[in-house]
Amino acid sequence: MDQTIHIPGHTPWTIAIVSVLAASGLLLYVWRVRGSLERRDRVVLMLLRLVALLGVLGGYLQPSLRYEEIVRRRSVVPVLVDESVSMAVLGFQGATRAEQMSRLFTDRANWFDELERRHEVSYFAFGEHVRAIDRSALMSPLDPTSGTTDVLGALRDVSRRFPPGDLGGFLVLSDGVDTATLAGLFDPSGNLLPAGRAIAEGLPGPVVAIAPTQASPLRDVSISRVQGLEYLLTRNLARVEVELQVVGVDGGTVTVTLSEGGQTLARTDVAILKQSSEILARLDFLPLSPGHHVYQVAVEPLPGELSLANNLRSIPAMVVRDTLRILHVAGHASWDERFLREYLKQRKDVELVSFHTLRDDEPRQESEADTTLVPFPAEEIFVTRVEGFDLVLLQDYEIPHPDRARFAESLNKYVRRGGAFLLVGGSKVLGAQGPWPTHLESLLPVLPARIAGIGMSEGSFPVEATPEGRRHPSLSDPRLTQMLAATPALTALNMVGGTTPAALTLLRASPDVPMASAGRPPVLVVATLGEGRTGVLLTDTLWRWSFDPFANPTYRKVMDGMLAYLTKDPSGSSLQVSIQPSQALPGRKVTASIRAAAGIKTVEITLQKRRPDGAFEPPGLSREVAVDEDGNARATLQPTGPGVWRAVASTSLFEAPLVAEDMFAVGPLPAEVGVAEPPLRHLAIFATASKGRLAGQDLPSVESLPFRPEIVARVGVSADEPLWNLPIVFLVILGVLGLEWYVERKIGYT
Repeated sequence: MDQTIHIPGHTPWTIAIVSVLAASGLLLYVWRVRGSLERRDRVVLMLLRLVALLGVLGGYLQPSLRYEEIVRRRSVVPVLVDESVSMAVLGFQGATRAEQMSRLFTDRANWFDELERRHEVSYFAFGEHVRAIDRSALMSPLDPTSGTTDVLGALRDVSRRFPPGDLGGFLVLSDGVDTATLAGLFDPSGNLLPAGRAIAEGLPGPVVAIAPTQASPLRDVSISRVQGLEYLLTRNLARVEVELQVVGVDGGTVTVTLSEGGQTLARTDVAILKQSSEILARLDFLPLSPGHHVYQVAVEPLPGELSLANNLRSIPAMVVRDTLRILHVAGHASWDERFLREYLKQRKDVELVSFHTLRDDEPRQESEADTTLVPFPAEEIFVTRVEGFDLVLLQDYEIPHPDRARFAESLNKYVRRGGAFLLVGGSKVLGAQGPWPTHLESLLPVLPARIAGIGMSEGSFPVEATPEGRRHPSLSDPRLTQMLAATPALTALNMVGGTTPAALTLLRASPDVPMASAGRPPVLVVATLGEGRTGVLLTDTLWRWSFDPFANPTYRKVMDGMLAYLTKDPSGSSLQVSIQPSQALPGRKVTASIRAAAGIKTVEITLQKRRPDGAFEPPGLSREVAVDEDGNARATLQPTGPGVWRAVASTSLFEAPLVAEDMFAVGPLPAEVGVAEPPLRHLAIFATASKGRLAGQDLPSVESLPFRPEIVARVGVSADEPLWNLPIVFLVILGVLGLEWYVERKIGYT
């Protein structure tokens, strides 16, 4: 029960006005008697007048004695412990920052006992989000997995969990690395902006921060910036610049690598000059396939580094194809060569490099000078520059002597690494005028004829799509069957002895014709070879379709689909999937946007994590997603941890399996792991602005903390006793006024 003076019926303004008027009257009285009386008489009269004036004020204000019921309780102090990735950095005596924080709860348990005795203490772990935690769990190091740190967001979140008047302050255990809004409250010079100061002062209590002790001396090499992966073009040389931050390393070299899926794309050694803080590494590589990729930039660790998390960065990148670079080499001039070349030149997205040779019909031993008007750059295009092409197209042409085997091996490596190869038949290749090209056997999806000398067969060959071809992404248009039925028949085919086990026949001749193997002759055959694709078109009379204005759309559709399939153009797929965001924080979900062709009703989607060797772990549980009428579908996916992931969408169209995938990375923000020495200055200034401070691991006494010790709550008013109603007060005022009159008469003052 507390007692207070209460003045009912008056506002602070009325009390102030009456007080000013009373003081003015008293001063006027003092001024009047200052020179006419002795000092003793003036003092006596002023005291009597003051008592009378106070009595008059009391009569006007009518104060009362209020009895209130008061509840006093301990204030609430939330303890917030950082569990972000930056807490995994090594600190004092080889312990991580997270381990140092946990030791406080074991070695200084009595300090927290005293804190709990004086305050209501609640414990929380925070990174990107805030979660409640028991004090006993903090005696073991928290798993530092949160990909970002939001100190201000954590303070605001915790403030909303308690009544604002109950909070006595905040105790924050963090290394000061903040990747959210705290750094934005400071100007470039490191001074707290007015808006930041207002936020700090607006918190319901002061902030006391406890930071881990830093290692001494600091020794670390970290990736601070990577440039050059923002925009990549397929088969165009890309230069990547990696900026390294060096602390405590004097001299030596570091190795920087760029890789994808366990395959090293570029590697360089960079010298560290003495007393240098920043060094730059440059890496050149050739992106081979379009679509989303996740590249990894790594710095080989040095002995004694504080953190290894900042030695590796996974960076999503989009590789686009601005133009389709095609190398077209024809063995001789022909109608088929002319129409195919015109088709390629008319496509605005094709950059064509074309050669053709003029040969005699009679086979004979030829030299390079006999077969070209200008020297044919075989070494340059088949070995030196082959990686710069999206597709190598040989039309009725065999690789020249004398380095035929070496050129073929170069093409084989090119395709296995993601390139595309298409051989268009004719009267000069595939055994039509000579032996079977054994040097190309590794690239061809067809087998030599069992009976030598069959070569080119002439006749009438209407073309139809095979069941596999009608379901293949490159020929999946439902109108294609009717379109093929309206095309002119081909007049010549290269006869082969069948297809390889991994090959797929997309087009074939519709009637049975004599050939070495049973069945209908194949016309268009494709296969996958390593990371690339290869195909063969077994005719040199497809130009008849392009020549016919009614069949030309079919010609273009077949060629468009074939080029898109061989070069892995995503736009040529009947099923596409895209993941957003391409760089996700640990614990966050990602969204898969799926685009499917007509006829697809459902799609199954699964997540797979890439292992360090580049292989993907077995898929987990898959989920089925319905496709709407417009061919779109969306799914929300939850990666289980940091790393490189891919989303695999699969379905079937006309009983043919379709698969699409997209890559994305899960990991912390670069700023979360890129600093070996945390910027504690920001946290210290912010804590000071909130009337708190920054403390080290030598914990200050609990009594010295600037926390509000208790909360006073007024439950209600039990009674009000008026002071003016007492008769003795009235008698005292009358007595004082009478005494003043008597004194004035006695001293003769009128």
